[in-house]
Amino acid sequence: MVDEVSLIGMDTAQGQQGALFGTGNLLEDLVDFVRSGVGCRLVMMGDSAQLPPVGLDSSPALNSSFMEGFGGVRYCELTSVVRQEKESGILRNATILRELIASGAAESGMDSLPMDLNGVDDIVRVSGGELVDTLTDAYSRFGEDGTMVLCRSNKRAIRYNMGIRSMVQFKEEGLVRDDKLMIVKNCYQFVENVKGLDYIANGDMARLVRIGGFEERYGLHFADATLFFPDYDAEVNAKVCLDTLESESATLSYEQQNALYQGVSADYSDRGSKKRIWDAVREDKYFNALQLKYADAITCHKSQGGQWDCVFVDCPFWQDQYGIEDLKWLYTALTRAVKQVYLVNFKDNCFV
Repeated sequence: MVDEVSLIGMDTAQGQQGALFGTGNLLEDLVDFVRSGVGCRLVMMGDSAQLPPVGLDSSPALNSSFMEGFGGVRYCELTSVVRQEKESGILRNATILRELIASGAAESGMDSLPMDLNGVDDIVRVSGGELVDTLTDAYSRFGEDGTMVLCRSNKRAIRYNMGIRSMVQFKEEGLVRDDKLMIVKNCYQFVENVKGLDYIANGDMARLVRIGGFEERYGLHFADATLFFPDYDAEVNAKVCLDTLESESATLSYEQQNALYQGVSADYSDRGSKKRIWDAVREDKYFNALQLKYADAITCHKSQGGQWDCVFVDCPFWQDQYGIEDLKWLYTALTRAVKQVYLVNFKDNCFV
């Protein structure tokens, strides 16, 4: 049984760039794995109104016509939402957006959106001038772990994280104890002695417990850190890469990753064959160093599968018209919230 399958893509070329296992085509690998068993069935669940995988216009795993290419498929749809209260403004407006997406009305672009905030108090518009005070209040009411800011790009998330650190949390530059962090690339090392944790997943949240041993190698910056993962109630000692903290790319760039690979490979050149060198690289602590980002604000893509009591949604619209991707982005952002949503700097034409 696989949940959140709207996230599953099948871009082999993109997958192979950083894939340590499989072909890089996750959807096909998943189906092949299930077929390798005897009498096995694959149950896939997801929300077709949410954002598709990065780089795709739709979610192939939720396209029944596409999936029938793998064999017999049975399809059903659930229509009741249980995350929000029945009469909530969050549910009301998520339903409005979902129906717009299903109708196809935005395929040619829309000049305005019909979001309705009349008579609701769980969705509130916030201007830039009110943001710091509102965030401070939200941290007091819902806690830092119960509050999240969602942005459309890594660049915007970096700006929010830096602003929150300086103006709300009054932290100095650089990592400090109790910083909220997100892992941005799967890691299969550092968990050998951690009970109940097989690997550290892309998107996992952690708190910094301690950090030291700063060093520069292969053109990158590393440190030794202890991280606490609340979802697993576990501490992990790991080598971490600091260059992704304020990078506008989702992970290390191709150039950085390639330089790291080449540098680490050179360290094991005495192993002889290419296979032995690769086997050593795969186990190297620098090559496997956890790639981190500050996580008081994250992209909406990274938020999928998560939920928070309070969500701040940074206005993602920079064009005059609203398309299907815009609606899916906003729908995904709204449905990450359980109790409260703040819409930051949204235009008047988003509302009736």
